Amino acid sequence: IPIGGTSADTSTVLLATNPTCCPGNIASAAVTGATATCTASRVATVPAANQPWLYRIRSIIGRGVVVTGGSDSPIVDADPLTGIYAAVTRRVQSGQIILPEEAIAPEAALSLYTTNAAYASFEEKTKGKIAPGMLADMAVLSTDPLASPPEALKDIRVEMTIIDGR
Repeated sequence: IPIGGTSADTSTVLLATNPTCCPGNIASAAVTGATATCTASRVATVPAANQPWLYRIRSIIGRGVVVTGGSDSPIVDADPLTGIYAAVTRRVQSGQIILPEEAIAPEAALSLYTTNAAYASFEEKTKGKIAPGMLADMAVLSTDPLASPPEALKDIRVEMTIIDGR
């Protein structure tokens, strides 16, 4: 059953979840119209030989694949801000920086958890952004992540959560 993509075209879309993304997997996702979910914050259990292929977010996006953020909770912190920090800095829970060339801009990292997540769950017409007619699900943050230095992203806190505009 297709579980990702646009509501208008559900016939060719799949959700791909695999932390090790070799070029063949990325090319297949691009051709099939799949979406990819990446959880870039924990790599302590991955053998060093596999680390060159870990969470290749920039490469996947560069091939036109819609990427969403995820947590694999309870194994990894469920806080989306942890994933945003890891996607921007490529620094994982151990402090190690993995594949810095795969880092993405804060704007792109936010979209992993907003517009792209709504797209992957067929909810892009009602969720994923703040606009008239949308559900108005949002979080008020302690600091603007788009104006923060990358290392400060890990210190941002959720001040308030609003669901359905309340």
